[in-house]
Amino acid sequence: MQKKTENGQRGLGRPKTALITRESIVDAALVIVDRDGPEGLNLRKIATALDVTAASLYHHFANKEEILAELTMHLLRKQRIPKQQDSWQNTFVNGTHQYRRTLIEHPRAAPILAARLWQSYSYAKFEHSLSSMAAGGVPENLQLAIMRAGEMLGLASALIGPDWDNSKYGDVPEQYPTLRRAIEADTWTAEESLDITVRALIRGFEALAEEATVSGKPTGETDAH
Repeated sequence: MQKKTENGQRGLGRPKTALITRESIVDAALVIVDRDGPEGLNLRKIATALDVTAASLYHHFANKEEILAELTMHLLRKQRIPKQQDSWQNTFVNGTHQYRRTLIEHPRAAPILAARLWQSYSYAKFEHSLSSMAAGGVPENLQLAIMRAGEMLGLASALIGPDWDNSKYGDVPEQYPTLRRAIEADTWTAEESLDITVRALIRGFEALAEEATVSGKPTGETDAH
């Protein structure tokens, strides 16, 4: 519909604010990923959700990959970087839990995160974690291995689900008494189970770091036989 412009002439007029923004595009993309998975995301669906043409998306992003990169950053921003430096152990535990919560909230985004987690927009987060490890005496050749281990644990825990119970074992016959007792004694929540697993992993890495310090050899090096 035509309307008068400020000089009194009739014209199509332009909205005072943009119809779409980078943020609104990413929000729409995330809704689609949550519903249809990464394979169901395309520019046409995003445009339809925003009631615009697909061509208008190119004013904000060059292609779909740029949208996925921005979506990854959006999800990573939910993982807060503490303002004050903590021990590398606490940083590792907290980071693993935050990663798990993000994946539980957006489980279908897991392939997107896993494929792009180690790209440039993650540098600040990794620098914070690695700095705490360096300050704690973790050998450099163990630092990224620890980061990857946290990513794997967070992903695996998220795939299991936000919570679970041992009913999945069914009605275990009495001929398996050890299993029956273990099920009865197992009262960990999903978060508690991840927590003890992460802390057990930390102790293993601490032992490896200590071995390297005592032997004076790079971590992982063994004597030739």
